[in-house]
Order: sequence, then C-alpha cells, then structure tokens
Amino acid sequence: MLLQAKSGTGKTCVFSVLALEEVNPTDESIQVLVIAPCREIAFQNAQVIKALGQFKKGMKLVKLC
Repeated sequence: MLLQAKSGTGKTCVFSVLALEEVNPTDESIQVLVIAPCREIAFQNAQVIKALGQFKKGMKLVKLC
C-alpha cells in the first residue's frame, strides 16, 4: 500500500487499522512490515499501532531503526 496525502489527514490511523485487521496473534510469523522514510515517522507509526493494537491479545510489535 502506498499512501500520499496532506499532513493530519489520518494516513497513519487508516493503514494501522487495516494492518491490525490482518494480524492473527496466534501465528508467530511476521505478518505486517511497515517501512517509514525516517526514524521519527517510524516511531510515530509504532506508537499509533501499539495504541490501536492494545486490545488485540498476543500481538507483538517490534521497532527496528
């Protein structure tokens, strides 16, 4: 998925929700990979995904920078 839109339009939230819907917490393989253009956006993405995915029991999030 490639996203391009103005700042503040909810891109991170949208792709995070779509990605989380695809995650099966019982499967321990890598299921979603998010690549960001810089470290700051990578951290922002990780924070949003962690916050939205807190109710998905068994989900693991790993940040690689």
